[in-house]
Amino acid sequence: MVIETTEIERVSDAVRELARRDVSGASKGELLEAHEAVARLERVVGALASRFAGEIARRSGPDAPGGDLARGEGFGNAGKMISKVRGGTVPGARRSIDAGGAFVPKPPAMGEGADALDLSGAAAPPAPKYPVVAEASLAGDLSVDAAGLIVSGLNSVEDKVAAADLQETERRLVAKAKTLAAHEVRKMVARAVARAD
Repeated sequence: MVIETTEIERVSDAVRELARRDVSGASKGELLEAHEAVARLERVVGALASRFAGEIARRSGPDAPGGDLARGEGFGNAGKMISKVRGGTVPGARRSIDAGGAFVPKPPAMGEGADALDLSGAAAPPAPKYPVVAEASLAGDLSVDAAGLIVSGLNSVEDKVAAADLQETERRLVAKAKTLAAHEVRKMVARAVARAD
């Protein structure tokens, strides 16, 4: 299912209306509760943005079908394009691209057809490369930073470990990362990568 720009604009309008409201009169409990909800919303929006960043990066590779999207739009690479559009930094865009890598379709295994059908007979959406990271991101349990760090770490060892071990490492990292700050996730991922090497 394609995401329509009008759908995004409707959600933006609703969030914009909330952002206009004054929070100075909130009690401590109300402030903390709402802040937690806003943090989860921010993580979900980050998942949406990283999904787009990952797809832009996929379409901007040298072997991308139709040519290099970022270069075709006048940018040197996907990170520069994304940072310009978002008004952020190139490292921030790269972290979003890494996080979006969780959603990139998983390459079919040897002998596995690329035209899988769902129960209705329609083409099933492609499975994400890192489904546990993708699901936690969509649930608002992982920040873009945490998801990007985990995906980058998993990508760095995917050719060195068995598929089952990679999946178990993904599950373990996501379960722990849900309660950690990004700098703690970075250390945890570095340890996991070192063990896999």
